[in-house]
Parts: sequence; structure tokens; C-alpha cells
Amino acid sequence: MKKYDLFICYSREDFGIANEICKVLEEYKKRYTFKYFIDCKGITSKHDYVERISTAIAESNAMLFLASKNSLNSTFCLKELLFADNQHIDIYQYRLDNYEYPNTIKLLLGNLHYREASNFSIEDMIKEILCGILKEEISPLSNFSKEITNNTNLHKMIINHETFFVNGNGASVIKSIWREVNEFQEGLACILDHNGKYGYINTTGEQVIPSIWKEAKDFSEGIAAVKNDLGMWGYIDTEGNIIIEPRWLFAEPFNEGVATVANNNGLFGQIDKTGKLISSSIWEKMASHSDGLTMVLDSNNLIGYVDKSGNIVIPCIYTEAWSFSEGIACIKGENGKWGAINKEGKEIIECRWSQLHPFSEGLACVQDENQKWGFIDTEGNLVVECQWFAAGPFKEGLAHVMNDSGHWGYIDKTSQVVIPCKWKGVWSFEKGFAWVNNGASIMLIDHNGNYLP
Repeated sequence: MKKYDLFICYSREDFGIANEICKVLEEYKKRYTFKYFIDCKGITSKHDYVERISTAIAESNAMLFLASKNSLNSTFCLKELLFADNQHIDIYQYRLDNYEYPNTIKLLLGNLHYREASNFSIEDMIKEILCGILKEEISPLSNFSKEITNNTNLHKMIINHETFFVNGNGASVIKSIWREVNEFQEGLACILDHNGKYGYINTTGEQVIPSIWKEAKDFSEGIAAVKNDLGMWGYIDTEGNIIIEPRWLFAEPFNEGVATVANNNGLFGQIDKTGKLISSSIWEKMASHSDGLTMVLDSNNLIGYVDKSGNIVIPCIYTEAWSFSEGIACIKGENGKWGAINKEGKEIIECRWSQLHPFSEGLACVQDENQKWGFIDTEGNLVVECQWFAAGPFKEGLAHVMNDSGHWGYIDKTSQVVIPCKWKGVWSFEKGFAWVNNGASIMLIDHNGNYLP
């Protein structure tokens, strides 16, 4: 497992934009777990450059290269870019101005796939990068943001940093008095009080589990992971009773009756709901159980899959992969392209795509060699042509897509645009509607694209 998820390569003259990018990354770190490297102090010697910067690049999963007249004429930046290419890490290139790449770089890097930074906000840029790195859909940041909560009829809204929960008619039901509030899960929402402790409230806003935990996660299958003041994780039930004593260095929510945990040595295994270790703590990293199998990372930084008992079902042979979804897992082949396997480890979709995201409702997002997105079915057939600049998964029969002008809309499974591309940002549909950002405010729409009152 590499030390950093992202290395930022930029010129000193472009520090202003690099600094703004870091501010957005810091906001996202409050929601997602990742690490990035940026050199803010400068290179003090050639030895420092070779030792510190090259090591950081080699220990990164991806690079963000801010292409400009400044960086493309910087010996340091070009060395970093070429070294990252030689290390075969993903490079996200955003061009800040109209300065052309030198012919030598074009020759050494082959096909250049850069995006024009002027077409994206910094937030959208980071969202796209984090989606590729973390292999999950990334929610937007905003001073005015709204999210549909799970398992209740309440919608979470954040307006000027204040949190409200409203019902389907838009009437305010709960105004938060807490420092932070998560979405409701199974009738309870995790809250952070002003003393820095976590507890839980119910859908009336009443605190039903006291704020005594250093950290806490959402409820899943009637159980929530909590961290005590000694830094150890355990689990509580919906009444706040400790059902698994805190003794783990790390703990994930339960899924399909098992939870991923890490011991004091930082090695991962899985427990059942009694706290019994059912999958030995031998893995460098372990995802949450998904679709009957768990993705694991061995000491050689290779990925495979195990069952609930810890038996290896698919050997650790992949450098990159996703968890199983709808009986299929996306994997990166030896040729550096993405394909997919079934639960027997058989390749069922040829490794020929630049990117491949998990299946949802029978279709998966794919990116071709021209960096355009489309969708394939479970047999690998292209059912939506690769013509979009970005795309999200199908939910409730619709997928959000971005056109070449940077605006979002929705298509159906026949590739027809059913809601025009006219928004600055969008969310997936859930419970019959989706949030869209028109540039001035965030509104709810239905499947026909009509605003809700």
C-alpha cells in the first residue's frame, strides 16, 4: 500500500492555484480518507530533490500535473512528470493556459490527455480526481448543499454551515444544534457535539445515545462502530450498549453480517456480530465485505478476494481493483487496461478500457482511450457510446453525464438524453428525485427534470 494517494506537480509561479486546490482537498479530507503530497517549501538541494520528491512520487498512486507555460518550462516539473510516467502511476493533467506541450514531452509521453482547467471549477476538478483514486462517487462541497438521507423521509440540508432536516414538503423538522450531523441511517444520525464527542439522535432530534465517543460511524445492521478515548474501536447497539468491546485499531461498519477490523499491528481481518474473529488478521488492507466477497491487499501490494471465513477465493494477482458489485469486480489487467471478472476469478470482460467503474443496475461506466465515457452491459457490450466528458452510475434508470461544455444532465439506458445537460452539478437519483445545482441554488428535480416546489 502506497503512502500517498496523490502527488501534486506544479510550478512555483502557479502556487496560487495550487494553494487553492489544497484548500479544497483539505475540505474533502473531512469526508474521505486519503493523503496527498505537495512541496510547499521548495527544493533546497539536488540531493533533497532526488531523495524527497522522487520517493514521494514513487509512493503515490496518482499525480495531478498543473500544465502551464511555467511548469512546461521547469526542469523540475518535467522530471517529475516523466518519472511519474515511468512509475506507471495515473497522471491527471489540467492545462492552466494555452501554452503547448513541448514536442519532446509529446514524444516521451505519447498520447496526451489533458483537460482545460478553465472548463472546471477547482471543486469539480478534485471531485473527478478523487473519484478515480478512491473508486467511489464523490459528493460535492458547497456552502449550500443538500443530501437525501437514507432510510428515512427526511432530507439533510446545509445552508451557510447550518444543518437542517426537512420533510418531503420542504418543511423544517429538525434544526441542528450540533457541531456536525451525519445523514440518518436506520432511524439514527451520528452527531458531533461542541465538546468534540460523538453520540446519536433519533428522527425527532432527541439525543438517544450520549456523546461519549472520540469517534463514531453510522449504524448498519443495527450496530455502529465507536472509538473510545484510548483510541480503540468497538461496537454498540441502537440503545448505546457496548456489544463488542473496544480492542481494535480500526473498524468498519457491518455488512452481510461481518465487519472489517485491524489489530494493534495494523493487520486486517473480519469479525462476526459476536466479536469473534472469523477471518485472520493477516492482510495489509481489507475493504468492507461486498456482494459475498471481501477485497484484500497482501504484503506484496497485490489484490485478491476472500470469503467470510477468510478463505482465498481469488488469488492476490491484481495491482488495482474494485469490490464486487452485482456479481462482477472491475480489475486492471497486466496490459494496464481495465476489465472485469466473476466470482470464480474468470475474466468476463476484456481488459481494454482506460477506466471501468462498478456495475449498477446492469450497466457500468467505461472510459475509452480518448478519455470519453460510455456504458457497457455485463457481457462487455457497449450500449451507450463513449461520448461524454464524465459520467456517474445508473440509479433509478437514469445516469448523470457531462457534456463538452461542462454541464450535467441525465440519460436513460437507451442513451437518450431525457433531462438536458444544463446544470453546474448534479447528484444521482434516489427515492424518485435528485439534487441539481443551477449555479445560483441547489434544487430538487423529478425524473422529468421538473423542479419540486
